[in-house]
Amino acid sequence: MSNSPRAIEDFKDICFKCLAKKITTKYSLYRSNYGSSFDNNYTYMQICDECKPKDIEKWFDEDPELIDGWCEDYKYEDNIIEFVNTFPVEGQELFWNRCAYGACADTIESQDWIGMQLGILPDEVYEDYGMYSPRQIKAYKERFPVCKNTYITEYEDGSRGSSCPYGAFGDENGADGLNISSECYECSRFQERGCGEQINIVYKSQ
Repeated sequence: MSNSPRAIEDFKDICFKCLAKKITTKYSLYRSNYGSSFDNNYTYMQICDECKPKDIEKWFDEDPELIDGWCEDYKYEDNIIEFVNTFPVEGQELFWNRCAYGACADTIESQDWIGMQLGILPDEVYEDYGMYSPRQIKAYKERFPVCKNTYITEYEDGSRGSSCPYGAFGDENGADGLNISSECYECSRFQERGCGEQINIVYKSQ
C-alpha cells in the first residue's frame, strides 16, 4: 500500500472535495431516527465555496417526511451520498470514517479504510477488524452452493432455508445468501457435488 493515496493527517480547513487548504463551511448530519441512510451515523464535511453545490444547505437542513408515524424519509440524502462519491478517496475517508461516530459509523485506521476502498487491503487485516475478508466471501460464494454437505430444510408451512452441519447458511434454494458465512473458507470437509447430483432436502415439522 506504499504507493496508494495517503490519509490526510491534519485536515483543519481542508476541503474534503478538492483537498486544498481553504476557507471552508462545515455541514453536519445528526440523525438517529429509522429511515435515514445516516441512522446512528453522525458525521460532517468541510467544503470550500468553489466546490460547494448550489443546494447543499437544503440537503443538510431538510425536515423529513414522517411515514406511518415512525419512519423518516429524507429525499435529499441521495444527493449527499452522490456528492461524497465525487470526493477523492482521502476526502471520502474523512467523511465516512474519521469524522464519523455512532453505532453504524466506520471506525478503523484511516489508511486501512483507504486500502479497503481501493481493494488492496490484505485479507488478514479485514479479519483482524472482525470483518469478512475478500477470501472468505469468495470461498463462501464458490463453495456453499455446490458443496455435498449443503442441504435444504423445508418446513410444513412451506418455508425453506439452506445450511450445512458446520455452521454455514444460504438461501431457500441452496445458493449463497445475503449474509456471508466464513465457515467455508479453509473448510476441510468441503466436497463438491457430482455432476447431476441433487441437493438434499430435509423435511421438518415446526
